[in-house]
Amino acid sequence: MIELALGLRANMLTEDNFRFAKQLGCDSIVVTLFSSHQKIPVESRFYQLKEPLLAVERDDSAWELDNLLRLVSMAERNGLRIGAIQNFNPADYYDVLLAGKEREVQIARIKKIIKNIGAAGIKKIGYHFNIAGVLGRKRNPDGRGGAGIYTFDAQKVSQEPIPNGMVWDRIYNFFPAQGSVSPVTSEEIWERFTYFLTAIIDTAENSDVQLAMHPTDPPIPVARKTSRLIYKAEDFDRLLDISDSPYNMINLCIGTLGEMEECNVPLMVEKYARLKRVSFIHLRNIKGRIPFYKEVFIDEGDLDIVEIIKILRDNRYNSFVMPDHAPVLSCPESWYASMAYSLGYLRALISQNT
Repeated sequence: MIELALGLRANMLTEDNFRFAKQLGCDSIVVTLFSSHQKIPVESRFYQLKEPLLAVERDDSAWELDNLLRLVSMAERNGLRIGAIQNFNPADYYDVLLAGKEREVQIARIKKIIKNIGAAGIKKIGYHFNIAGVLGRKRNPDGRGGAGIYTFDAQKVSQEPIPNGMVWDRIYNFFPAQGSVSPVTSEEIWERFTYFLTAIIDTAENSDVQLAMHPTDPPIPVARKTSRLIYKAEDFDRLLDISDSPYNMINLCIGTLGEMEECNVPLMVEKYARLKRVSFIHLRNIKGRIPFYKEVFIDEGDLDIVEIIKILRDNRYNSFVMPDHAPVLSCPESWYASMAYSLGYLRALISQNT
């Protein structure tokens, strides 16, 4: 059965927002448990960089069992469940990405996080393995009726090396050594990921928590001199070949698939839904693809959302879909209006196809 979910950031985990999700027909909440901020010390050298930067810090309390159980209880009070946790905090696993000296300590921390998630009865965690992060997108009033939408132009992506103290487009160390992250080849990023997944998959199995890998967004082969992991269709097979465990799963982001230079989106959805390797789905629409695309309203664009829902139904997909990025509307509380629009559209399609 296809269900609906709403994603909420760490600062949005309130009773009102859980009720909002339930009122719109959602079954699940997808939770991000860390926040990004711009509280950069003046004496930090990062303060001198021209571009605005976000920072992340460790917060072990967010991942403790008591906090996870509190979220589960809040969801249940509102007739919902916590469908998934979304993303490990880059401050918790930067040396996993960089193959640094703290890698083993950080892998042990990730294992503890997975165990706590499982102990709380949460069955899925979505994650990335991406050094440079989501970069190159710009918000412009280019959407329908002047709505604010993200556009991407590959020619404008910076290829400057990543300064030390940063991964995933976030600062994790305000006072790093001078210098930058060394270039990373495709084989190196796959070796690092294979090491990580092999180290944690048994913990995921024993904890009954699916690990759902998100494709690299934007799906370009190299960003800031670091290779990207899953940026083309065949990379999903390579991911699944590392481990045939049913806990090694895909967070299938339909928008990212559509952005890929060569990707038959309906074929990909059918293939992995049939194989039962899709943990959950991000669903948005786009116009264009690499090297240039726009993230548009869910009811327009190049992707046939009606067809995608039908494929999922025909393959007995039994999890949730959730809107991810949505245009900025000209009204108060734009995020809520935009999410309501996307969820209403998806709810109507799902109801028609049951």
